[in-house]
Amino acid sequence: MLILHRQPSVLHFLLFVYALILTLVYFHTLSVVRYRDDQELTPFVSPQTHLNNKVALPYGFMGTRHDVTVLLQLLSTFHWPTGTSCAVVGSSRELLYRRTGANIDGHDIVIRCNDAPIQGYEEHVGSKTTVRLFYPESMSLKCASQDGESSIHAMLAFKSADVEWLRSAILNLPLNKKQRFWKTPIDTRTVAKTVPVQRLRLVDPRFIQYGKDLIHSRPTTGLVAILVAIGMCDKVTAFGFDGYHINRLVHYYDNTTADVSATVHDFSAERTLVNTFQKLNVISLG
Repeated sequence: MLILHRQPSVLHFLLFVYALILTLVYFHTLSVVRYRDDQELTPFVSPQTHLNNKVALPYGFMGTRHDVTVLLQLLSTFHWPTGTSCAVVGSSRELLYRRTGANIDGHDIVIRCNDAPIQGYEEHVGSKTTVRLFYPESMSLKCASQDGESSIHAMLAFKSADVEWLRSAILNLPLNKKQRFWKTPIDTRTVAKTVPVQRLRLVDPRFIQYGKDLIHSRPTTGLVAILVAIGMCDKVTAFGFDGYHINRLVHYYDNTTADVSATVHDFSAERTLVNTFQKLNVISLG
């Protein structure tokens, strides 16, 4: 009997490489997501938090550890509820084509990001806010007032100026004009009058580091919010994380178009990661 041995085609080789990549991504994602089993990890920095001074912001506190230590004496402690369901609300324009507001509000905890508003969009994004993640340049007093008096506003510190901004906002002091920002943030004295210190927190930079470990790029506020939810909640559903498309409107609340060339973020990698989380049943997509 004559047996013919077929040589593997280029297609077979590419399929093998693709399967290998998926396997590596699978195990890498699982290994990083295991941080949610860390009983000592909390979403916000507290006096009990180990302050990493080996790397600088946004991944650690090298060069700012003293300032952060002083800042923590001014912040309140927020005990994250256990055994809860969390909705993380993104800002994708696709939300306008879905009526997920009631579904979002049905979760125990609702996490929102940056300056994405509620008023006028309740049918699509809900009306409940438990935590809003932001950085100084994305702070919105309008959103802060819409979120309600019981909501928490947690800042991501990307640079030392952000720590100084938060300190000034807590103490109702003018911001040192020498501090450098990507764009002019809201005046700290105005923030102090609108958002009391009891509602302000500082996000643990380890969550930003986790995001970088997963996508090898600086994570967006939305991805950090998802990672916080994964670490703190039993059930996580993400809404409005449909990715950005060039020359198409990005947000549900304005007419911004995507310009991937003018950002430090890798939106494609984030979208792939979110899909991977869904496939691994780490999160659901709403």
